[in-house]
Amino acid sequence: MLFSRPSRREGNPVARRTNPTVTRRAVLGGALAAPMLALATATWGAGTGDDYPADLKNKPMNTVIDPWAFYNRNCTSFAAWRLNQQGGRTKAPWSFLNNMVGPNGKSVHFGNAIEWKAAAQKGGWKVDSTPAVGAVAWWGAEVGAYGHVAIVTKVNGDGSALVEEYNYGFAGTYRKDRVVRASSYLHVKDEVTLKNFESAPTPSVSGSFVVDSTITAVPGTWKPTATLKYQWKRDGANISGATKQNYKLAQSDIGKKVSVSVTGSRSGYKTTTKTSAAKVVTAATLPGPHPVPTISGSAKHGSTLTAQPGAWAVGVSLKYQWKRGGSTISGATAKTYKLVEADIGKRLTVTVTGSKLGHKSVAKTSAATAVIASPLGSTLKTGKRLTSNQALYSSNGNYRLRQQTDGNLVLTNLSSKKPIWATNKFASGMTTRMQTDGNLVQYNASNKAVWASNTNGKKANRLVVQNDGNVVLYTAANKAVWATNTVGK
Repeated sequence: MLFSRPSRREGNPVARRTNPTVTRRAVLGGALAAPMLALATATWGAGTGDDYPADLKNKPMNTVIDPWAFYNRNCTSFAAWRLNQQGGRTKAPWSFLNNMVGPNGKSVHFGNAIEWKAAAQKGGWKVDSTPAVGAVAWWGAEVGAYGHVAIVTKVNGDGSALVEEYNYGFAGTYRKDRVVRASSYLHVKDEVTLKNFESAPTPSVSGSFVVDSTITAVPGTWKPTATLKYQWKRDGANISGATKQNYKLAQSDIGKKVSVSVTGSRSGYKTTTKTSAAKVVTAATLPGPHPVPTISGSAKHGSTLTAQPGAWAVGVSLKYQWKRGGSTISGATAKTYKLVEADIGKRLTVTVTGSKLGHKSVAKTSAATAVIASPLGSTLKTGKRLTSNQALYSSNGNYRLRQQTDGNLVLTNLSSKKPIWATNKFASGMTTRMQTDGNLVQYNASNKAVWASNTNGKKANRLVVQNDGNVVLYTAANKAVWATNTVGK
């Protein structure tokens, strides 16, 4: 749609396409270049200011026909919007239309602004030279071929008025507080003054702000009674589809602040919205029972331990975490756990964590196992031997004496992972024996002695790997007769 430039005389309305032909076609179903814009489901609050519907304001001027059968962003369209608000209607059914029946029962067509005065007179509305808040200020041909209309927002003591309007001075834009003395004033809807509700309480919300719970808006008592609408919000933003008085808290609400806005409307009253205080939504308590797990299996290096979680509620998922001396064992998250060398001398526990979507997880930890021992313990007694890859460990698990596959008998500090003593004898098939004569001897595969403690006759009856890092031969009387002398290494 094309527009002429504004008149050089400041304040003249911008020229606009003739509305009567357009709007008659809209009513009679004729073809139109611009589509009719349906706003039946939209609602805007009444009041002074540029609250012209966004669906009309954001479209190029004269490209759509508004719900009242005027081209968008014209003075007539804005005036029709404001008259509907003043009639208590911000959605269909509308109280003011381009084609309607006047209070005297006659059908009228308002058309372009220049035709509004005659239409109002024909329909039986009061038309005079006295301004009133909400009245239509009207100008005829003196301001252009199509006239102009505006809405009175204030009446001054000198008989002039302030108006708000569209398409005056600049095409398709809003303007307010212009001081005017209009040619005439059309009293279409100004007799209806929108009132404030006597009581429009801030709503509250009943129920627990826990996920999966249903909360209820408590609107309070509106005076006079109003038609109430609800809109639930998450962190201040509308929750799509949440427009009932009740709302079931969802997973997406956890950790967010939820509130409800209650909008009250009634013919002749200003549509009013009040919003409750927002509250944070928390996860639900995990349904019980929450049993303490137990551990089954032998507390020896190489054995497999099994977590016994007990009976948790249906629908609860379980996770496992094994711990050594209270510290998490990396990767040990299965129900079973095979004891490794690092566990020797330590106590193990298992933590079972129960979880369910939308609920707080619950973790329960078992009692500790006995100290994990090596299969051979820390002592080699008379008549016993260490064969290839067998080892003794100190009770605290910090030291290991191993008969290696290469034949070497090596004492290792497991904390530093460094060898601190060795026989340095190498051959396949080597064994180390605690002999009845009190001698500790290494033999090769040919049963030839290649190393010895040389304690025969000293009555040693056992070899002990001690927690201090020393390896000692003791007699039955607990007398040390030989040692590696590796204390603290």
